Amino acid sequence: MLKSTPGALFMVYLSLLSMLGFLSTDMYLPAFYQIEQTFHASAQMTSLSLSIFIAGLTLGQLLYGKLVYYKGNRNSLLIGLTVFLLSTFSICWVEQSSLFIICRFFQGVGASSASVIWQSIVMERYDDQQSKKIFATIMPLVALSPALAPLLGTYILQVNHWHYIFITLGGVAAFLFLSTLQLAKVTPSLSQQEQKQSYKAWNMLTHPVYMNYVFIFSGCSALFFAYLTGWPQIMKTFGFSENEIGLSFIPQTIMFILGGSLNKFLSERINSDKLLWSLLSLIFVSFTIMLTLYFWVQPYSLFFLMVPFCFIALANGAIYPLVVYRALRVFPHNTAQAAGLQNFLQLSICTLSSCLVSYYALSPLIAVLGVMSLFALFVGVNMFCHVKMNKLNSVMESQTKQLI
Repeated sequence: MLKSTPGALFMVYLSLLSMLGFLSTDMYLPAFYQIEQTFHASAQMTSLSLSIFIAGLTLGQLLYGKLVYYKGNRNSLLIGLTVFLLSTFSICWVEQSSLFIICRFFQGVGASSASVIWQSIVMERYDDQQSKKIFATIMPLVALSPALAPLLGTYILQVNHWHYIFITLGGVAAFLFLSTLQLAKVTPSLSQQEQKQSYKAWNMLTHPVYMNYVFIFSGCSALFFAYLTGWPQIMKTFGFSENEIGLSFIPQTIMFILGGSLNKFLSERINSDKLLWSLLSLIFVSFTIMLTLYFWVQPYSLFFLMVPFCFIALANGAIYPLVVYRALRVFPHNTAQAAGLQNFLQLSICTLSSCLVSYYALSPLIAVLGVMSLFALFVGVNMFCHVKMNKLNSVMESQTKQLI
C-alpha cells in the first residue's frame, strides 16, 4: 500500500477507467440514424443495442469481482480490456445488425471490468486518506462523461463516419491496456489471502453495514436517474427545443462536480456520519421544495423545479465518493468483489427507476416526482437504519470499555 500522492498520469488513467462504461454508452447516441441506414434496420434495433450494452455492463459487474479473486486486479483488467477491444473493433467490420448487437453486449461486459477494478486498484494501493481524496476527485468526473460523450460523438460524425466513434473508443481502451501492462503487481500478504477466503457474495449481501451504504448509494442514484430520464420529456411537453434540453443539463453537471470538491473540503473537517446526514438532509429539503412548488405554486415554472434539483445534484456529488468508500472499507481485502456487487445493485436499482419513469411517460412530471418520492423514502429508511446501527455500535463499545 502506498501513501504518496498519485501522479497526474496515473489519475488520468484511473479517470479514463472510471469513464469507459459511460463513454461507450453515450458516445454513439448521435449516430443512431446513420447506424440504422448502414444496417437497413429499425429504430428499435438501435435502441436494443443500447439496452443490450447496459445488460452486459450490469452482468459484468459480478463477473469481474469474482475473476479478481483468482487472477488479481491487473490480470482481470487486462482480460476485460481485451474483450472490450475485440468487440469494439469487430463492430467496425460486422455487416448485420444482429452481429452488431452481439458485439455491443460483449463490449458492455468488457467495459464493466474498468468500472469495477479501478476502485479496487485505489483501495489496494493507497492508504485511507489518499483513497478518500482520489474517490472525491474522480467520481465527479464520471458525471461529466454522459454530458461530454454525445458532444464528442457529434464532433466525430461531422468529420467522419460513425465507425470512427468506435475506433476512438478502441483507442482509449488500447491506451488503458498498455497502461495496465505497466501496472506493478501488488501481492497481498498471507494473512490477507486467508481473510479473503471468508468473503463470499453471500457474506456481503447479508452484511448490514455494507448493504446499508450500498442502498444509500443506490437510492440516491435512482432518485437522480428518475429526474434525468424524465426531464427531457418534461421540457419537450413545454415546447423546448433539443438544444435547450441539452443545455439544461449543464447546471446539474456543474453542481455534481462541485459536490465532489465539497466532499474533499468537508471530509477533512467534519465527521463522516455528520457529513452524510447533512448531505442527505439537503436532498430531502430540496426535494420537498420541488414538491411544494409543483402542488402549491401555480402556474409553476420549470426553472424553479430545476434549481432545487441542482442542490440534489450537489449533494449526490458529495455523497457518492463518501458512501462508496465506506462500503468498500467493510471488505478491505476483497474490494473488487465488493465494488462489483455494489455496482450491480446500483445499476439494477437505477434501471428500475428509469423504467418506472418511462412506463408512466404520458405524465412525465408526475412520473418523475412520484418515482423520486419512492426512492427518497427508500433512502430515508436506510439512513434511519444507519443511525440506529451507529447508536447500537456506540452502546456496545461503551459496554466493552466498562468490562475492560
